[in-house]
Amino acid sequence: MRPEFRHLLVPLDGSRLAEAVLPFALGLAGRLGATVTLLHLLERKAPEKVHGESHLTGAPQARAYLEQIAARCRAAAVEARVHVHAPPVRGVAAGVAEHAAELGADLIAITTHGSGGLRDLIVGSIAQQTLARGATSILLVRPTATGAAPPFACRTLVVALDPARHGMAPLDAACLLARALAAHLHLLTVVPTPGTLPAERRAQATLSPHAAAAVLDLESRDAEAMLREAAASLEAEGLKASTELRRGDPLSEVIQALRERAADLLVVATHGHVGLGGLLAGSFAPRITSQSSVPVLLVRIT
Repeated sequence: MRPEFRHLLVPLDGSRLAEAVLPFALGLAGRLGATVTLLHLLERKAPEKVHGESHLTGAPQARAYLEQIAARCRAAAVEARVHVHAPPVRGVAAGVAEHAAELGADLIAITTHGSGGLRDLIVGSIAQQTLARGATSILLVRPTATGAAPPFACRTLVVALDPARHGMAPLDAACLLARALAAHLHLLTVVPTPGTLPAERRAQATLSPHAAAAVLDLESRDAEAMLREAAASLEAEGLKASTELRRGDPLSEVIQALRERAADLLVVATHGHVGLGGLLAGSFAPRITSQSSVPVLLVRIT
């Protein structure tokens, strides 16, 4: 089923850090003609402060706050609704995922601070946990170094394709955005070198290095052919597209490509694996979201 992105869910906790997602979310919603629902979940045993600021502690306070944000959305010609979940919840991530399904949202837009550390590796960030608990794609926006909201810009979209794991899964979502934003699509595939193979393939490559190198060369040729075919199909539909095949560690190569292309958004598919288990399984999404300096659209696939 092709994505539509007609209804964006924006969870907010009252902090300026969480609000950093708003310019990008509203920019997308305006260009897509999408509705935005602003969500606040009251937490059981909520902390007094969140991100160094006072935490919203009651339903009336939360509703008043969300209505103020909704007024800003409507001033930007974006239809906005508010939803406060008053019964306190134990888990924010599970609550966001449940509300996305309940309210019919097809995209969750959320801020990520990318702090990293052992805790994030083990339990995953709120955004990654939300992704794992639901079937909704997620847009992650990182604040600037000063904590401010980054400006909305979507001129160049880098689409990271992994034919072996996800095929062309993120391409439909990227095309939808490219059409709405008149953006350029840069299709990127990274094929490992023998020294940068994931753990599950490294042992076999050590035993048969020449065979492993030959297999990787074949993967490169197949990937180049796939990229050319995809770009030709997109250009036939009136979209602007370029392709690039890189060799090496996927994470570092994608980060480098984002810099070189001055990308405004990275689009990548994910199965929703989080935490240490996801990293051990070679999951790319948890690692790229913690290091990307540009917003990341995680296209959820089953």
